[in-house]
Order: sequence, then structure tokens, then C-alpha cells
Amino acid sequence: MADQAAKTLELTGDQDNFYALLDGSSRCAICRRTLRDPISKLVAVGPECATRYGIPHTMEAANRRLELRKKLLG
Repeated sequence: MADQAAKTLELTGDQDNFYALLDGSSRCAICRRTLRDPISKLVAVGPECATRYGIPHTMEAANRRLELRKKLLG
């Protein structure tokens, strides 16, 4: 378990990897508000936080994150 935690922390050093590994299926990974729309659930960040922090909030961004998540987690 410790090895897996260390590997996850190592992967989050890259910004794209960090966002890909966020779990936002129900709440925003930044502010913890409930996510209501499908794109927010896929990118793990609500639209307001995405705008505030410059995080892409589109279906294209969601698809890229899902592909990267698959690659990182096997």
C-alpha cells in the first residue's frame, strides 16, 4: 500500500497527471461543491473553479484526462 501511495504521489508531480488522477465523481476536487454536469464529473472540477484556476473544462479535456488516467493506472 505504501508503494502504491508513493507511486501516486510521484505521478502527481506533473500537472496533467495530477488532474487526470483527481476523483471528482460527485464533488469538485477544489471546493468540494457537488458536481452537477457530466463534464464537471469527468474533469473532477466544477466550471467556476475551472475558470478561476485556468483548468480546461470541455469534453475534449475530459476525454484527454480519461485516456491519461487509463494510461497511468493501467
